Amino acid sequence: MGKELASLTGRTSVPAVFIGGKFAGGANDGGLGGVLTLQREGALEPLLVESGALDLSGQLSDPVAQLFSSLFQGGSGKRIAWGVLQQDVDPAAVPDADERARRREVAASSLTNIDAAERQRRQLAGTAMSVATGALAVNTFNARSIGVVAIATLLYVAVPELL
Repeated sequence: MGKELASLTGRTSVPAVFIGGKFAGGANDGGLGGVLTLQREGALEPLLVESGALDLSGQLSDPVAQLFSSLFQGGSGKRIAWGVLQQDVDPAAVPDADERARRREVAASSLTNIDAAERQRRQLAGTAMSVATGALAVNTFNARSIGVVAIATLLYVAVPELL
């Protein structure tokens, strides 16, 4: 398999992305420059349309995709919080176009699509739910232990540096 890949691309590493029979590259290099590079430069979508892999003529046919595209619209003055909720964004806190472009570049190169604050919120929610799940399991075996676990959960969520 490595020999065949090398004969087509000149390299044996993956990913090796082909679009319409053309070697687009890996994530950031090779072929036409890499998929992320093509996306940043605005060249990926035309290649996908040209190859027939992307049809821009119609609306989204998947009802879930339609729902999400209407719920989570960019530039709407909202941001995602706790994974599925939305919060208003203070217009004064919105960075200028150059800073937004820089952040998108950093996010694309590190394959990150949420910021540190959202990551911390999700970690807190995940930890709290893990503890709650543990509490339910303990409750199944010992009804008195639920109080101890509930207090520990409350302390952890309220004052995490105690643990």
